[in-house]
Amino acid sequence: MKGLVKGWMVIMACIWPLSFSRAEAPEMKMEEIVVSGSRVEEAVKNVPKAVVVIGEKEMAASSARNVGELLRESGWVDVSGYGYLGAAQSASIRGSSASQVLVMIDGRPINSITYGSADLSEIPLEQVERIEIVKGPGSHLYGANALGGVIHVITKRPSDKPSFQAGLTYGSFNTFTARAEHGQTLDRFAYILNTAYKTSDGHRDNSAYEGKEVSAKVFYRLGDRSEVSLRSAFHQDGLGAPGPVPAPGTTPLFGNEKVTSLFDHQDNTLFNNRLEWFGEPTKDLQVRWQAYQDYRDMLYRQRYQGFPSAVEDRSTYRADIYGTSMDLVWSFHQDHRLSLGGEVRNEKLKAEQQLKDLSTSQVTTTRWEPDNTISALFLQEHWQALPRLRLVGGLRYDHTSRYGSEWSPDLGAVFSLQELTQIKVHYGQAFRPPTFNDLFWPGYGNPNLSPERGTTYECLFDHALKDKRLAVNAGLFYTAIKDKIQWMPDASGMWRPQNVNEQKNWGFETGLKWSPMKDLTLTLAYTYLKAEQNNRELVNALTNETQLVERRALGVPEHQAKLGVAYTLPCGTRLFLNLRYVGDRVIYYDDYDNYPLVRKQEKRIGDYYTLDFKASRLFAKHWEVFVSFLNLTDQKYLEQGGTAYSDQGYPAPGRSITAGISAKF
Repeated sequence: MKGLVKGWMVIMACIWPLSFSRAEAPEMKMEEIVVSGSRVEEAVKNVPKAVVVIGEKEMAASSARNVGELLRESGWVDVSGYGYLGAAQSASIRGSSASQVLVMIDGRPINSITYGSADLSEIPLEQVERIEIVKGPGSHLYGANALGGVIHVITKRPSDKPSFQAGLTYGSFNTFTARAEHGQTLDRFAYILNTAYKTSDGHRDNSAYEGKEVSAKVFYRLGDRSEVSLRSAFHQDGLGAPGPVPAPGTTPLFGNEKVTSLFDHQDNTLFNNRLEWFGEPTKDLQVRWQAYQDYRDMLYRQRYQGFPSAVEDRSTYRADIYGTSMDLVWSFHQDHRLSLGGEVRNEKLKAEQQLKDLSTSQVTTTRWEPDNTISALFLQEHWQALPRLRLVGGLRYDHTSRYGSEWSPDLGAVFSLQELTQIKVHYGQAFRPPTFNDLFWPGYGNPNLSPERGTTYECLFDHALKDKRLAVNAGLFYTAIKDKIQWMPDASGMWRPQNVNEQKNWGFETGLKWSPMKDLTLTLAYTYLKAEQNNRELVNALTNETQLVERRALGVPEHQAKLGVAYTLPCGTRLFLNLRYVGDRVIYYDDYDNYPLVRKQEKRIGDYYTLDFKASRLFAKHWEVFVSFLNLTDQKYLEQGGTAYSDQGYPAPGRSITAGISAKF
């Protein structure tokens, strides 16, 4: 906490001299529109949920290189990573697991069918127009995985005039990035092209990364009320997987005193396409149809000490996903708007595991090819019941070929005290399905699993001044999750995933955005979260006896806070400071030292703060230079615990510096 106090003092010292500058208020956008809360364009004030939009201004102030880093800076999402550039990053909302958060790009779900969560490090910022975060259940609109919330990444559209952008950056750990973008509109036809290359030595041994990506988005206007678009993207990368820091004084067989492995490596190839048609047959009816394809190929190589000899594991996972959906929005009355639609999705996996005994060179190969088909119907009604009261109700039915059917109801109300002051209440149910690994892992999967199910209640307050120099929001929430999936011994003693755990999350969150003068903006976000879980735990490995134990939820911090400062000097240089605080977490490990008795060992990941700084300057109209410092005070901290009680987890990078130049024409 002493470090936190020092960080606050640094920021206040920077702000204090500025508080006596001129106090003219900036002109700010009056109405913010989102699509994620209702699957159609909707004013934020009419969505009965907590919604956060990260747009162009926030991205310009950020030092982030991908969506995961940007969300971490925002303070509204708990993002955990395993290292520097390219290392996997996942998001948690209000104490959910990463697999309980649905992540989409332009309406296309990207959560992995093998492990459930989405890797946010794979999404480059160069292609992003804005990010919409909808907290709380969203299964009534989007189905699977939207239990904790929805993160929707919306990519750029081409500008009316021809445009070209390019940029180069270089920084700590020999990290280099290059990017380029071109777009224009030609009568009815428009397009935007993006490409990027990134490489880094990483901040640890065996953590080097190299990645490249290219994307194209084209539009064709069929008429005044109709448009078709196609987006295609290709991404390829390779990165080392050093694992956690070993226990003090130990040197793993395939690592050294700093990393568990000098061998493990992962290669990824992603290719996806999305075709969309949007039309307005009448002034009261909108129709949107999309079809998408998502191909993912991952090769993972690792070595570890097996029994009786060391093993080299070479595993490949190839996922093919095809989906289509149609949405209709019918404003059949001035006070009513009905949204309805359907969705079909097919998921296939081809997996192969080759285990090579390093002493005998004998190779054992295991293959499995599971699939799943999902079909769904959904509807949502918006009713302006009274001039100041808006009611929203939704329902979705999902039917799958592997884990049965799910109903997801949702109810909300928005009471407007005045134009920019709302009280919102919301109730919803959502689910997170078992992954392909849970259902089909050879010899251990459990095809009888049920989805994890959650119920959420929340009450929110939003207020802004008329010119929006000041905007404040606050909310209370409670979520109860049942049938959580846990790997543990079944009646025969075989370790399998089972629906045995429960979790309860309740808390308070608040945010503030204040522009006390023309060139200064302050943002504040704070979340208090109390998360408890009831676990069915093994206590005797010989008899497979278990007991129900209540514990603090795994990996969930009680406190998170963020303070951001953006200031433009009279000379035009822009300065940005971002201070984050994350409270401590707990993780648990099985202890077999008194076999057959088993007990849980508890390890705490300490609280920490980080202070980031960025300065940028426009010159010659089209050029910009910047320098940024991440973790300016060089804090030593963890975001992820390790794989064993004795190891030291995955250390976050220390202080790093990046400088860059970009051009925009």
